[in-house]
Amino acid sequence: MHRCPLVAELRDSTLEHRISSLVNQAYGLTPEEIDLMGQTAPPRMPFPRP
Repeated sequence: MHRCPLVAELRDSTLEHRISSLVNQAYGLTPEEIDLMGQTAPPRMPFPRP
């Protein structure tokens, strides 16, 4: 089955964002803490900050 790379990338990106959100919720992080993590993240994060 042929998979369109753009569709696969979009799906993977969506899944990465969802997993990240679930992990943040599991740790009980506040929006301020999540923002701080985004500001101090290493330059090679797998996806851009929301």
